[in-house]
Amino acid sequence: MAEIKHSEITKEAPRTPNVEVKGSALGYTKSSVAESVKKDNALVSKEEADGAKPCTLIDTTASLQSTSGTLRGMGTKDPNLAVDGKGSVSEPYTLVDTKEGLETALKTLKSVSKEGPNLAVDGEGVDYSRRGTLSLLAVATRDHVFLFDMIKLGQVVFDRGLREILEDPTREKLMFDCREDSDILWHNHHVKLDGVLDIQILQVMYSNRDNSDLSPFGQKRCAIAPCEKVFSLLHCLVHYTDVVTSIKINKSVGSFFFLSTKKWMDRPLPADMIKYACVEVSTLFGLYEKMKMSNEDMRRLKTASSRYADLKRSLTVRRFDEFEKNGYLPLHIIPPKGYVGFSDYQSNKGTECTGCKRRFPREAFTYTQLRKGEQKCRVCRKVKNEIDVQSNREDNWARDCSDDSAVYYSTDENEDYPYW
Repeated sequence: MAEIKHSEITKEAPRTPNVEVKGSALGYTKSSVAESVKKDNALVSKEEADGAKPCTLIDTTASLQSTSGTLRGMGTKDPNLAVDGKGSVSEPYTLVDTKEGLETALKTLKSVSKEGPNLAVDGEGVDYSRRGTLSLLAVATRDHVFLFDMIKLGQVVFDRGLREILEDPTREKLMFDCREDSDILWHNHHVKLDGVLDIQILQVMYSNRDNSDLSPFGQKRCAIAPCEKVFSLLHCLVHYTDVVTSIKINKSVGSFFFLSTKKWMDRPLPADMIKYACVEVSTLFGLYEKMKMSNEDMRRLKTASSRYADLKRSLTVRRFDEFEKNGYLPLHIIPPKGYVGFSDYQSNKGTECTGCKRRFPREAFTYTQLRKGEQKCRVCRKVKNEIDVQSNREDNWARDCSDDSAVYYSTDENEDYPYW
């Protein structure tokens, strides 16, 4: 393998002109990361972890101007992720919070080649859906991350040109589980997301590349494909990359924000939140390069991603229950192998599922379900079963606690058994 020189792959973080930058360094040391490495995950060997360099986040702030910084991380074996000569992940970022900075950022994004994908998108906010608030929108190129402050800039971000980029079907954009992003963008900001390649869908296709077809229905009543689980970004990073720092950040910061999403409304944004937002979007390029498949499969992915993006935003009313939000791939999302579309039999027509409210051919349901008006698709039956199992467990726990409270023991030393 040819030797790669440091100068060939080191990228300088773009600087905003006439900006006075003040910063502080935060990060993980090699010892803290090495302690988090597990052998069974096979992320990196102990020797590699011991020899890793400290990672640093350069967080910058500047008054009345956009800010720039560089996110640096631990060593990686994945050549598709940006690395410097010392084997560290390097992701320059720009926090866009002024109209002047917005114009510069949009000009850069519009100049990115459409032959890609060369863009990745991810949003953050509170109660992230049509009923919530979009706080930060991250749009990344392959060597830079732009963080659009939606609290400070608002709708002007889309009106000045970002809507055009997000709605362009010819400009492919990597995302991870775009369903809620699409929902909040359409219903709150009138942006109809298009041109998405969803990495969560790609992971399902990639993991089943040698298995039977994922087509949602056969021609016999209820002969439908098994329920496929969908996984988190952290799961994909653990199993498909060696980026130790990205995993470390996701574990330490991601779990915190899951419990405290209102922190996304804080201004100025804390350094660890900027770090998390950059990692969430920048790692999508490496995952895509790792799992990308044939041209035909990529066309299937684009069709599936389009359906994924429309899944929740197309609902007139959302219920936000377990049938909408669960860990399974909805049916009728990925086209059958060898096709880039769906047949009439697999179209969104027919009888409504009482769970997810989507429509399927009557063959998807049993006669008993249809007669009782309780028809559910295969995924919703799976979810309903899990709900019932959990409910039974809770009832058993409550009954056991009630029985325990009724037990008392005799004070007679000659008796060694309880009374009820």
